[in-house]
Amino acid sequence: TMVPRCEGDICYCIEGTHEESFNGRKYCATDSTEPCNEYAVRLSPDVCECIAGYHFRDDERTVCIPDETIEPADKEPIIPTTTTTQRTNMTTTTTATTPTTTTTQSDRSGESEIPSNTVYIYVGIIVLVITALILIALLWLQLKR
Repeated sequence: TMVPRCEGDICYCIEGTHEESFNGRKYCATDSTEPCNEYAVRLSPDVCECIAGYHFRDDERTVCIPDETIEPADKEPIIPTTTTTQRTNMTTTTTATTPTTTTTQSDRSGESEIPSNTVYIYVGIIVLVITALILIALLWLQLKR
């Protein structure tokens, strides 16, 4: 199954599964699934999807190719500006370069959906405490007789 059994960077995958990673989030994937092609990740046992910055070449969804690339920062866009002076009626054109920066931030909004074993540990501790209190009460009643 694709259900995550991971806490932090440690995954506890059962037999027949192996550790995979998508957007920095680890999960256990079944061993029987074919690996996705280069630049793609598995979203479910039947579905592969291209990573950010890539898309499928055609409807067969077999090969991921890069999206149109953004011009590198060294090829800065040229923004022409025109100024006119009144004395000589002369037009001057100057060019200004503006550096561009692209930042990406991974979406981690789904992290709260990952089931955690911590809840089960707390429930187990509460059950043990209640059981111990009941046993102590019964023992106290027996000794009081």
